[in-house]
Amino acid sequence: MNQFKKWLVENFLPRYAKESLIEENDRLRQELQEARRQADEIQQYAAGLEYALRHMPGVVVHNHESKNRDP
Repeated sequence: MNQFKKWLVENFLPRYAKESLIEENDRLRQELQEARRQADEIQQYAAGLEYALRHMPGVVVHNHESKNRDP
């Protein structure tokens, strides 16, 4: 919250509204922090997968079918 909004809330809102607003802001701040943590975790996981795929050896498929097939 910027300073004006904070001053407005602290000086002109009724006590119950101020307390509920502060609680809601704290809850939303915690949710945002958790969402950012999850996004960082997913990004690190994706980076690890990308690194592993980039450094895997190439796959070579050999087809060993015989030319003389029995019907």
